[in-house]
Amino acid sequence: MSVSYSHLPQKSQIQAGKSGSITTIISEETITFDSGRVGKRLELDSTGRSNSVFAEINGYVVVLVCYGDLEDFDEIAKTLSLVN
Repeated sequence: MSVSYSHLPQKSQIQAGKSGSITTIISEETITFDSGRVGKRLELDSTGRSNSVFAEINGYVVVLVCYGDLEDFDEIAKTLSLVN
């Protein structure tokens, strides 16, 4: 299976687009959804911790962001899938 990240932001684009030096990228990794598709997962620290997932679904970039209680984030994020 060939995967293209051309529509998803790369780490350098994310770092260049951040609003100030108070944002730190703690981790960046590939996430595999239950559907078998992949996306990017970021853990950020700014004025608090947050998790974000970037995915291309039906030709659109979808961003899921969670602040606060991050315990169930990955389980929920993995359910992102195509809608027909």
